[in-house]
Amino acid sequence: MNKHYEWSQKYESFVEAQKSEKEKIQNVLYYAANSTHYDKIVQFEKSSYQTEGYIFPDEFDEVKFKAHFFRKRIEDIEDYKLLVAEYKEMIVGRIDLTWMYDVDKENNIGFVNWIYVLKPYRNMATGKGLIDFCKSELRKMNINTVKLLVGKGNLAALEFYRNSGFNLNSNMVVCELDF
Repeated sequence: MNKHYEWSQKYESFVEAQKSEKEKIQNVLYYAANSTHYDKIVQFEKSSYQTEGYIFPDEFDEVKFKAHFFRKRIEDIEDYKLLVAEYKEMIVGRIDLTWMYDVDKENNIGFVNWIYVLKPYRNMATGKGLIDFCKSELRKMNINTVKLLVGKGNLAALEFYRNSGFNLNSNMVVCELDF
């Protein structure tokens, strides 16, 4: 049986928890967002901050978000797609997808830079649907590898990626330089 983890504010870490039995939601639309979806994207971001303030410690600044995120039309950004899951005319999940040439593979590979599903829509196959849609979009570009980075302490995400077919590379080292 698959393990299930949830964030505990009390312990400030992920803890094993009982997985709630939620039904998969039906009629979810998966698509690459464009500039006509800006209002729905803003509402999604607001909802993210409201439902999980411990992940997003600052207040949502709509003006700052729009100035940063919408400084260029989404569809005009080279090597980037914003993939979304929409349910009942509301975005409930998103993947920020980029791709680039990988010298080792001698081919382009995809990168999931961010994946997030609103808390009420988790464990309902929404995230799995986003991953499947992501793979479909990459296949259209003849890309057959996708990578992502996840913190080793993010047990919920690690289990989700494992269940979604990702190979967890324990040899990955992330180097960072702030300057």
